[in-house]
Amino acid sequence: MNKFIAYRNILLNYAFKLLPIRKKQIYCCSFHGQYGDSPRRISEELKKQYPDVRIIWEIGMKSNEIIPDYIVKVKPFSTKSVLYRSMSKITIDNYLGWSYGYENVNSFKLKLLEKQKKKGQFGIATWHGTPLKHISIDEKQYIGKNVMFYSTADLLMCNSFFMKKLYDRINFRKIPILMSGTPRNDILFINKKDRNIQLRKKLELPVNKKIILYAPTFRADNLKMGGLSQIESFDFEKLFSALEEKFNGEWCFVFRAHDSVVELINKRGIKETETFKLGNKGDDMAEYLYVSDVLLTDYSSSFFDYSLCKRPCFLYCPDLEHYKNVERGLYFSMDDLPFPLAMNPDALYQCIKDFDMNKYQYNIDSFLESLGNIEDGNATVKIMKVIKKIMED
Repeated sequence: MNKFIAYRNILLNYAFKLLPIRKKQIYCCSFHGQYGDSPRRISEELKKQYPDVRIIWEIGMKSNEIIPDYIVKVKPFSTKSVLYRSMSKITIDNYLGWSYGYENVNSFKLKLLEKQKKKGQFGIATWHGTPLKHISIDEKQYIGKNVMFYSTADLLMCNSFFMKKLYDRINFRKIPILMSGTPRNDILFINKKDRNIQLRKKLELPVNKKIILYAPTFRADNLKMGGLSQIESFDFEKLFSALEEKFNGEWCFVFRAHDSVVELINKRGIKETETFKLGNKGDDMAEYLYVSDVLLTDYSSSFFDYSLCKRPCFLYCPDLEHYKNVERGLYFSMDDLPFPLAMNPDALYQCIKDFDMNKYQYNIDSFLESLGNIEDGNATVKIMKVIKKIMED
């Protein structure tokens, strides 16, 4: 979003304060254009419990989902999106508010941003994962800056006491915390074979093979290291051999790229085969985690979610020193994580061969306990109690 649109939308927020709020209208946003993550889970439950509610979604070109007919779609950052949002009783986003960030203390812009939400609206924020890499005020551009946090959120959903402590610090304790769990992760507590097959068909993945999901995060200074360079270095014959030796079965490698890398992949014209699939045919990462037998990632928050499944996860980090010292910085030492770590292909194949499931599950349990994890598969139920009170007040 360019600066002109950003400032225009701030002014529109103020202009549309004159319009009434529709009590049965909800506005949802996931990564400004996708139909997924925690807002989707809440949206689906909202429709079940309140069939007559009007649900607005920001849907953009990067969405690969079939959107339900009852959803009213708006283009992200458009005038219509600001209009519909300003008239919605509840807003739900997977950030820290549909507008949030940091501005210089006592600046006019800060005052403008702090008051742009209409009185009588309620903002629910879900964020989008437990971070390994530094976020918000901990990122390098804010070091030494005298800034203040602003947000349109009235409530922030939280999945652990580690995240509560982090949230309180990065939002300057301005957003009340709901210790609820994460709605997008509720699906990971469902263990049904027919559900697995159903999702595999939807995502165009084989139902008769085991799946190793490769989901690296992006690198701001080198998009190729968002997965392309890594898969070029893999010897898939050795990788599949290690997987078959340790876990049995036939395997399919699924490459789910970060949004920022998808366009580069499309330009490369990477072809799918029976044993190699692209994993961006659905917006919802939780669905890919649900159908996977093994996760391969690096600095992505996906391994925190996947740990709830207690299935094998491996970290492949050939650029570890650069990433933690130059690009982002990390909240955890990689040595303190319960996942086997490799920094070159041969080490990865060996990690798979040496994998000890009993030791791994013990380490996962200890890790989740150290985080103060509260995920139990009922996060959507808990937030719906809050929404019900707002809707029926």
